[in-house]
Amino acid sequence: MDKVQGDSGVNMTEGAIPKLVFKFAMPTMFQSVVMVINSLITAVLAGRCIGPIALGAVAVSMPIVFIINSIAMGTTQANSILLAQAYGRRDFVELKRIIDTSFLCLMGVCVTMVTIGICFCNGLLHLIKTPEEIFVPAKIFFILHLVGVPFLFTQFLFFSSFRGLGNASRPMWLSFLSVGINIVCLPLLVTGIFGLPKMGIAGLGISDIIANVTLFIVIFTIMKMEKSIIIPHIIKPDFVPQIAKMLLQIGFPSMIQQVLLNASILFIISLVNSYGALVTEGYGVASRIDGIIFAMGGAFNMSVSIIAGQNLGVEQYNRVGEAVKWGLIYALLICIIPAMVAIFCPEILMSIFTSDQGVIDVGCTYLRVSGFNCLFIVVYMSFLGVPMAAGQTYMALFVTIIATCLVRVPMAYLLNSKLGFVGIWYSAPIAQAVAVSIAIWYFYSGKWKIKNLISKIN
Repeated sequence: MDKVQGDSGVNMTEGAIPKLVFKFAMPTMFQSVVMVINSLITAVLAGRCIGPIALGAVAVSMPIVFIINSIAMGTTQANSILLAQAYGRRDFVELKRIIDTSFLCLMGVCVTMVTIGICFCNGLLHLIKTPEEIFVPAKIFFILHLVGVPFLFTQFLFFSSFRGLGNASRPMWLSFLSVGINIVCLPLLVTGIFGLPKMGIAGLGISDIIANVTLFIVIFTIMKMEKSIIIPHIIKPDFVPQIAKMLLQIGFPSMIQQVLLNASILFIISLVNSYGALVTEGYGVASRIDGIIFAMGGAFNMSVSIIAGQNLGVEQYNRVGEAVKWGLIYALLICIIPAMVAIFCPEILMSIFTSDQGVIDVGCTYLRVSGFNCLFIVVYMSFLGVPMAAGQTYMALFVTIIATCLVRVPMAYLLNSKLGFVGIWYSAPIAQAVAVSIAIWYFYSGKWKIKNLISKIN
């Protein structure tokens, strides 16, 4: 396949599927794991240098942060879906129009989210019953995150664009740079070594801002030098209403799905918070640990979605099925060992991040359940990746409404009243088993085999 200037993509409409799945997934997995490790380093510094209160403050703030980020991710996911199909068809004119329109839409989302976050910060933290002893540090962390949102959202857009083109290596190396900057800045700002002021939890947020701003500059510089096909026109963008409408049709269900998902997490957090700071801190540490397992499996699930997207662009349905099979095989092989460690040796993992025995005990109860849940999630994401690649993001919304809103939330409330906070953990695998069943049924129904989206735009 001929390349055009600035084309850094990988054609996934030809070649061996197992090799393509592995080639795309490995950089994505390394990137995801490094990003989770970076968050764990943040947790270690917060727990050991600032104290358990900082751990609880970060854990409480993150669900709200995830809701804001997930709204942006709905737009960037729609961008990635359309780009994958356009690239599979080698339609570079449409590809540029998609990039420009996505950029303008994302900036609108950015302004809206930052404004809402700043205006309603106190109300949001009170809504999730943030304990008084961690309210102020949670507010500081949240506000500082909002400052960096414009740069973070732009990063989401570029990373999703690279992945839509089948290029997972570029986001990986750029993420390594961001993590490296963060790791250097964190101890300097948090502990105040080398004569710098000791900023405490504010240092966590400022370090993120420095990393995101630096990465923003580097990305733009590299793409400008390469004359990349995915760099948007900043001065005179080619905004296309029909593409914006399709971004909304694809992205809006994904946004709502992510908001509902994170709203359910807020509900779970409020139940956890009702037991006090100790349980909140244990949950905060343990949920970061199981994030590593999610990251490893999610890399192969993402490769399935991108390969499916490019092949749906040229309506090669047989290759889509092969991608699901190999993505699932790889993901399960990768995740089974860390999941077993979380189930049978959680004390070792928890003790890395805190020396508080009470926090360790709470976290262990979570990890023993979460290890099983991780395997359910891997299967679910592999099968759901195909309708998502087809632009049928309403399926993810449907599954979330059924499995999360109608199963997990009520089960968490019920089991909490019967078993205490441990019952909250058990609600997750119960709900995920329902989600897996729906995703497998929909894939084998073949309802995702529709006309490619780029033809609909044209």
